[in-house]
Amino acid sequence: MKISWIDLQERIKLIFSGDKVRLFKDILEKDTNGWNWILNFDDLRTDKALIVHTKMIFKLSPDQKFLRKLDFLYLKDINCLYKVIRFDDLGDLENSIKLILNDNLFGKNLLAISELLIEPEININKYFFDNRIEKYSIFSFDYTPVKVVIPCQKLEFNFKFNVNNTQDVEMKIKKSGKEKFNIIFSYNSEKWITEQHELNNLVDVIGKFVVEKL
Repeated sequence: MKISWIDLQERIKLIFSGDKVRLFKDILEKDTNGWNWILNFDDLRTDKALIVHTKMIFKLSPDQKFLRKLDFLYLKDINCLYKVIRFDDLGDLENSIKLILNDNLFGKNLLAISELLIEPEININKYFFDNRIEKYSIFSFDYTPVKVVIPCQKLEFNFKFNVNNTQDVEMKIKKSGKEKFNIIFSYNSEKWITEQHELNNLVDVIGKFVVEKL
């Protein structure tokens, strides 16, 4: 069965219709056998999940008219782990994508950043409360989506949060080598960097930075 790129684009628009995606970008990249259609999603929300970032890659024929294969790659985790999903037709493709999104079929580090964004102010302030820290409170916490389609190895996640309604702090998460991550805090022209093997303790890392450095 052949699926045209035009029909694929229409089905993708239907799947992601409404206000599900805060920022979407797509590009075409040539390879030795044709083209790759790369879709970049940021701050993707469904009724059941929030996904901070993912990519989907479809392989197109040299004339860009048809899919070369009835499968696609999606970025499962931010350590550049991709997974191949095969499908039989556009209906099967739609079901596969909805399953990935609704069941949150992503890796632990991507999920950790996504979960941070669900209620960041509440969760960080709970850290202060649980540790009997009364001096600090988070007033806002914002994520700046990735605005360009870039290779996974160069991904950076940028945030800004306000402490005590007086101090703005920038925070960046990026890969460090193959299996590590750097969390970089910037405040008053100074930077602090902490290296983490996993991102499952982001609330603690942010809370400790505020207490120790501000």
